[in-house]
Amino acid sequence: MNASSSDSPLDSPHPLANLPIPTGDRREAFFGLIAPIGVDLDAVTLALTRSLSNIGYNTNEIRLTDIFRKYPHWYDVKYKTEELKYKKYIRAGDDLRKDTGRDDRFIFNCASAGYA
Repeated sequence: MNASSSDSPLDSPHPLANLPIPTGDRREAFFGLIAPIGVDLDAVTLALTRSLSNIGYNTNEIRLTDIFRKYPHWYDVKYKTEELKYKKYIRAGDDLRKDTGRDDRFIFNCASAGYA
């Protein structure tokens, strides 16, 4: 049997989508997709967003590197080429860890961004 684009699991609701959505106390869920700078996670993000939507959840995408654009006076991430972009973001991440004295600083940024 040949698979076609209409056979994609993303094109049909998840089997659990017809279950009743609990009311009242809804639980929050956090998913972390971690990859080196430059890795395209758009397909994974889209699949996760659609699946969560099918069971009644809204999503909020947080990119940890957004902190560098939020505070441009601290970290220079302006670039003209993709190669320079990666170098600048890697340097900014290294500088953030050095400046704060914490290797886990991005985790705190992610947690606080979810509640900003």
